[in-house]
Amino acid sequence: MSAVGGSSSQRNVPDVAMVASGVFAYYFNGLTGDFEGTSIAAPLWAAFTAMVNQQAAASGRPAVGFPAPALYVIGGESIYNSCLHDTTVGNNFWPGSSSEFSAAVGYDLCTGWGSPNGAGLINELQNFLGPIYVDFNYTGTPQKGTFANPFNTLAQGVSAVSSEGTIILEGGGYSLETMTITKSMTIISIGGPTTVGNN
Repeated sequence: MSAVGGSSSQRNVPDVAMVASGVFAYYFNGLTGDFEGTSIAAPLWAAFTAMVNQQAAASGRPAVGFPAPALYVIGGESIYNSCLHDTTVGNNFWPGSSSEFSAAVGYDLCTGWGSPNGAGLINELQNFLGPIYVDFNYTGTPQKGTFANPFNTLAQGVSAVSSEGTIILEGGGYSLETMTITKSMTIISIGGPTTVGNN
């Protein structure tokens, strides 16, 4: 992160990018206009996410939900270039900031992980649909296994996650739980190191 001016201990932005200039849009029952910036990039990402959810529904799978953890996992894997377009040229320079921030290979503070690579990202996000969230430090109620209301034990997460699903361990910490897991799943730790079991 230091090479692109980012932090290795704080959250960096942006997460992703999208075309944001010279976009002609139809909206509100026939109105039209040219849009740019976040005003068009955010709706385009929402539309892309709707296509992910449409494919998921057709396959009898849950909606993608909060995609950021999945995007960061994908960004660090060999599948990155088949899922996201990495913008390596360009910058966010303006008179008030003549050196911050430039595009770079991989994640950067100009375009994040880049823009969606169509069907490649749609298909890969199917592996992260409907993640179950677990936070060993969560004491609130209710506990639904969602990002805002996570479970606080791995056992709850394992019970709730579907086969081939994903459990996201939030915030680090530890649990002394031991168990046998008999279905295939992905378990990801975000927000700090996580220890499960006696070791």
